[in-house]
Amino acid sequence: MQDNTANTTANANNSPLGGSTIGGSNTSQNAPQSCSVEDVNEWVRQSMLDYYLFYDRVDTNLQPTQYSTSESYVKALRVQPEDVFSYMVDEVAYNSFFNEGQSFGFGWNITRESDNLVYFSLIDAGSPLDQQGVMRGDQLISINQWSIDDFIALDSEQQTAILGSSGEATTIELGIGKPLGTTEQVFVTSASYPLQTVLDRQVIEHTGLRIGYLSLYAFISTTSSELDSAFAWFASQNVDEMVLDLRFNGGGRVSVANELASYLIGDDHTDEVFTTFAYNDKYRNNNVSLNFQDLDNALGLNRVFVLQTEQTCSASELIVNSLRAFIPVITVGTSSCGKPYGTSPNSACQKVLNALQIELLNANNSGGYYNGIAADCPAVENVHYALGSVSEPLFSTALDYITNGSCVSLASRSSAPQNHEVLSLKKAWQGGNHF
Repeated sequence: MQDNTANTTANANNSPLGGSTIGGSNTSQNAPQSCSVEDVNEWVRQSMLDYYLFYDRVDTNLQPTQYSTSESYVKALRVQPEDVFSYMVDEVAYNSFFNEGQSFGFGWNITRESDNLVYFSLIDAGSPLDQQGVMRGDQLISINQWSIDDFIALDSEQQTAILGSSGEATTIELGIGKPLGTTEQVFVTSASYPLQTVLDRQVIEHTGLRIGYLSLYAFISTTSSELDSAFAWFASQNVDEMVLDLRFNGGGRVSVANELASYLIGDDHTDEVFTTFAYNDKYRNNNVSLNFQDLDNALGLNRVFVLQTEQTCSASELIVNSLRAFIPVITVGTSSCGKPYGTSPNSACQKVLNALQIELLNANNSGGYYNGIAADCPAVENVHYALGSVSEPLFSTALDYITNGSCVSLASRSSAPQNHEVLSLKKAWQGGNHF
């Protein structure tokens, strides 16, 4: 029998996302009187009118009794256009991902390319689809006999009915197109699997320089040990330049992003400001700064190249903004998502509320990239090239800049498609479907 006693814990078992426990933050909200939807919705309302960054613009006409789920109520209360990010999610899925490094689902990211077809842009290592041999660049034709376009057109409830709820093992049938023109039907069952966040690390020789390449998927608790290993190796390789691939990185813990930035910039900047956390005017006294760390194997680079797309978000954007206060950061790809904010998770009734709470500023008190961080060198992802390949458009553009000191125009790149659309099918920990 489920314990229906209401309880609430600020920052329960979590350090914040896009924020920090340093100095503060979630104010003590009264626990819901019960775990009924109405009482949890009332708790959400009080939270959004208190510590939420845009509390003074929340539509108070939206009442808790009007919404059948707390997830939909949080979404309704978000202040537009700044906030498309605040969400509520199942606590088990949230903690499993951010604290334990476990993902649940089938293990894919998908994208629509210039030929109007849908392809897998990333397959998680060790995921159910990886075990079935599905690869980046394979075409996704159908799901359970639905054409992929018809499936994407379904509402979220219909999609969830097909894909299964969080933690629920569900078998689906996929129509897959392979690069040589063959097609196959694949039956795959969603499952939990350990998430590898360092997707690739390598060093290449290029124009007499040793170029490091690091592809990173997320900033979660388990990422720290992966970064320690990666930078011990990079330090032993005497790299001259670093290309940081954050194209799929939607963010995570700022404490882990701070580690990465500290590895890149080196100990000359130890104790200088990495980021400042700025709260709303009710809690301005909680504002505090987080500094760079002194880490063994830090590279002390004079500049960094970042590969980014519209999926590059939150703590990933913070890497760019924070480093730019001290060294050049050349961004390659498309504009990032535009989230200069952080959250500190609040838990109640086996749910986690992540409401925007902190504005993130660099050492120059610069932030506000609400429309995304623009790409210095435009380039468009092409899933038909392997990640880390020197022919892959984003990496190739960065290498051209290292060679020529400037960007090669996008129009001159025959390998780059003219259009590219990321399809937003959210992971369980984001409160969405379980791809």
